[in-house]
Amino acid sequence: MNIFFLLLSFALAYTPPEEKPSFSQMEINHIRVTTPGLFDNDKLLELHLEQIPDTAYCFPLPGGKVISPYGRGGGRHSGIDIKTCAKDTIRSAFDGIVRMSKPYSAYGNVIVVRHSSGLETIYSHNFKNLVQSGDAVKAGQPIALTGRTGRAST
Repeated sequence: MNIFFLLLSFALAYTPPEEKPSFSQMEINHIRVTTPGLFDNDKLLELHLEQIPDTAYCFPLPGGKVISPYGRGGGRHSGIDIKTCAKDTIRSAFDGIVRMSKPYSAYGNVIVVRHSSGLETIYSHNFKNLVQSGDAVKAGQPIALTGRTGRAST
């Protein structure tokens, strides 16, 4: 079985939902970018998935089971693993703009989607990416096929 890896991180700059961002070369080429000001003045970003309409959120692998929680290994693992089969369809969790879509080191074929809240979702170890940097995606839209690229153990 293959494993799909999902990370949650935060974007370089908050972009209001009505503006389409243009990404710098650093944002297009690197997974981890800082978010100046996102959590200033004790700001807190909470997602209550049970309150989000079905059309605004989609589990990235419908029917998939989380087999490894966030932060395992003493906090070294900054994502979750979802049990899957080879070439299953990965779907965007929320509406957003694809910031990065390319092979990237241990992540293998990776996609980073920036959402209007400043949150980013990262989908790695993909067999094939179906979207490119700058593409607008909707919650539930197919964005990749599961795989075992990069440093994936199963």
